[in-house]
Amino acid sequence: MKSLCDDTAGSDSHLSVQNTKQDGWSYVRTLPSGHKLHLQRTTGKHTNAILAFLEWSKEHLPNFVNNRPLHMHMQQTEKLRVFNALVSMASDSSSHQMEMLCLSSRVVSLLQSHCFPDSETLRTLADLLLTGLSKVTGQLLEESSHGGRSCTSRQLHPIMS
Repeated sequence: MKSLCDDTAGSDSHLSVQNTKQDGWSYVRTLPSGHKLHLQRTTGKHTNAILAFLEWSKEHLPNFVNNRPLHMHMQQTEKLRVFNALVSMASDSSSHQMEMLCLSSRVVSLLQSHCFPDSETLRTLADLLLTGLSKVTGQLLEESSHGGRSCTSRQLHPIMS
């Protein structure tokens, strides 16, 4: 993931690496435009992500839902299960929605293209999607706690719109 980030950012980017107990490990490349590419290792990003489709997760990822504190991260097979569910949702569902998760038309188009060369790419994409979804979910939860709005009253439109 670091090499992908480095290659994408280019040699004119600025690197920042942090490792704190509270936030975990982060690897940030800042582009000359000011945009940032973030990599992070935290125990909560997958947990936050599945809040958008918790009922599905209880049925399809029971080990992760029930024992998350024991193994601290989502297994590769579980990530693939999430990704395959998103591909299925993009292909089969007219609403392209699962609980609070609603796929944008661009994401549906990309998922329907089936242009993913190997299982390593699929696992990486699944992790990126879950991380992006985690950020959106975290923002909605923070908004809910500060603004009094219920996060369940909004749909999540994550990643690649």
